[in-house]
Amino acid sequence: MRCNDIVLFIVVLRSTVFMVNGALEVNETRLHKELFKGYNKHAHPRLPGTGPVVVTFDFQLIRILDVSARSQYITTYAWVNQYWENRLLKWDPKEYGGVEEIHVSPSDIWVPDTLLYNNIDEEERMGGGRTTYTTNVELRYDGKNTWLNPAMFKSICNVDVTNFPFDDQECRLKFGSWAFDRAKIDLAVKNGSTLNTYYIKNGEWKMLNLTAKRNALKYQCCPHEFVDITVSVKIRRESLDYILKLIIPCSLISSMIFLGFVLPPESGERIGLSITVLLAMTVFQQLSSELMPSYGFPLLGQFYFAIMLEIGLSLAVTTLILNFYHRNRRRMPKTMRKVILQCLARVLFPCQKPKNWNEIHRKSVLRRRLENSNALDAERGVSCSDSEFCEEDVYEQEKSTRRDQNLTTWVVQESGTICTLSPNCTANGDHSFLNLAASPQNTRTKTVGFSKDCFKKLKRNNSFRSRDTNSGRAGKKRSSSSDT
Repeated sequence: MRCNDIVLFIVVLRSTVFMVNGALEVNETRLHKELFKGYNKHAHPRLPGTGPVVVTFDFQLIRILDVSARSQYITTYAWVNQYWENRLLKWDPKEYGGVEEIHVSPSDIWVPDTLLYNNIDEEERMGGGRTTYTTNVELRYDGKNTWLNPAMFKSICNVDVTNFPFDDQECRLKFGSWAFDRAKIDLAVKNGSTLNTYYIKNGEWKMLNLTAKRNALKYQCCPHEFVDITVSVKIRRESLDYILKLIIPCSLISSMIFLGFVLPPESGERIGLSITVLLAMTVFQQLSSELMPSYGFPLLGQFYFAIMLEIGLSLAVTTLILNFYHRNRRRMPKTMRKVILQCLARVLFPCQKPKNWNEIHRKSVLRRRLENSNALDAERGVSCSDSEFCEEDVYEQEKSTRRDQNLTTWVVQESGTICTLSPNCTANGDHSFLNLAASPQNTRTKTVGFSKDCFKKLKRNNSFRSRDTNSGRAGKKRSSSSDT
C-alpha cells in the first residue's frame, strides 16, 4: 500500500505541473494574442500630451579591437543597453496568470533608431537599430522596455601621430536618433562613466578614461534639435614595444658613428666604419617602416631623419679630417686654424692656458724652410748635421735681424763666424747657403727678388760652406789650398 501511495502521489504531482505549465503557456500565448491585437509596430508610442519618449542609453565598452592611424578609424566591441517606456504595451498580470514580462522580437514592436553617426562599417550596417541589434526586447507589464545588445562598431577617429609612439588619442562615438528630433525622442545617460569590470585590456592601447555626454544640436537639414550621446574614449599607446624595437636599436647604431673619430687615421677603417653604419641604419629604417605610421612627420620620424643627417655629416667630416691629415705639404687654412685652435680650444679646454699659436706657426714656418734648405744642400753635397741646432740658430738670427731693417745677419755656429750681407750682396767672411736659405729676411715678400739674386751671385762665387760632419774634410781642402 505504501508503494501504491507513492506512485499515486508522483502521478498527481506531475499532472499538477503539466497543468500549471499549460496554464502559463496558455496565458502567455493569450497575452501575446490580445496584447498585439490591433497594435501597429510603426506607430510612435507617444500619447497626446505626454511629451517625448525618453530613451536611457547605456554604453559599456568591452574591448578595443583596432585603432588604425592610416585609415583613421577605431573598432570597438561593446554592450549597448537601452531603456524606454511604451505605454501602448501594458497589461494586468492578474488577468494572465501572473505573467509580468515577455520577450518579443524587435521587428514586432516599436524600437528607437539609435544609430552611430560616425559609422564607417564596410558591411553596410547602420551601426544600430534593427539591422545591428538583433536580440529580443524584454516587455514588462508596466510598459517598460529593455533592449540589451552586444555589437561591434567601426567609427571615424582622428588619430594624431605627432608624438608617436608616446601619443594619447581621443576617439568619439556619437549615438542618436536619425529620424526623430527632440520633440519625439529624448536621450538620457545612465552612467557618466561606462567602463565596467568586464573590460578586456588591449595589448597596444591603455584605457585612460571613458565618459558619456548628452548633447542637443541643430543641423542644417532640420529646424529642430536632435539629441545625441557622445562617448569619449581616451587611450594611450603602449610604447615599451616601440622603445625596444625602434628607439634602442637606432640609438645603438647611431652611437657607433662616434667610434670613427676614435680610430687612428693610419688604420684606414674610418671611412669603412662610417659607410657600414650608414648602410645599417638604412636597412633598419626600411625594416621598421611597417611599424611606423605612413603619413605625417612624427617625432620618431624626425629622430630617424636627424640620425641619418648625423651619420652623413660625420662621414663628410671624417673624409675632411683624413684629407687634411694626409696633406703633408699644405698649410691648414687660416679660418679653420682660427676656429679649431683658438675658438674650439677655449671651449673644450677652458682651464688650460691658451697657447701662442702665432709663435708656434712662425717656428713651424722656419722649420719647414730649414728642411727645404737641407734638401737643396743635399742636392749640392751640402748638409746640416744637427737640424735642431740649425733651427735654433735660425730662430736666434731671426730675432737679431728684427733690430736692423737694413742689414741681414746670419749667425753661423761653425767656428763662430758672423756673416753680414748688405743689400748689394757684398759679403764679409764665409757664407753658408743654409743660413742664407733660412734667413728671416727672405720670408718677406718685398725681398724675395733680392734673396734670389744674392743666391745666384753667391753660387757663382762658390761661397757656400758645409756644416755637416764632413767639415773636417772641407777643412783639409781649404788648408791644402792655403798651403799651395
